[in-house]
Amino acid sequence: MCRNRFQSKNSQSLIFGGTICIADPNQPHVEAVGVENDAIIAVGSHEAVTAQLHLDARQIDLDGGHLMPGLIDTHVHTALGGFQERTIQFPDGLKNASEIIDFLASVKQDPRLKIGDSFT
Repeated sequence: MCRNRFQSKNSQSLIFGGTICIADPNQPHVEAVGVENDAIIAVGSHEAVTAQLHLDARQIDLDGGHLMPGLIDTHVHTALGGFQERTIQFPDGLKNASEIIDFLASVKQDPRLKIGDSFT
């Protein structure tokens, strides 16, 4: 990345000084991260990341803390909607194993059960 390091660019930050985990199994920890606006523009050694930033980039020292990727919980409700089309709803009131077995036998030929696991 070719940048004029003497041009003022206050939207850049250098994050360093702690345990920095990234989602790369070949390089799970790095020394520094370079950020411009809302985008990560460099990860790696402190020296390599610093070389890609302007001289006046904001310095953020983790002081031994941790930095890790944000985790997004999709909460699977979207996927669950699709699964409902491929499942059998057990009726309320089944009281014992015999009733469950009888119910399963009654829906054995239901086409929704043809994909995935089978039962006898």
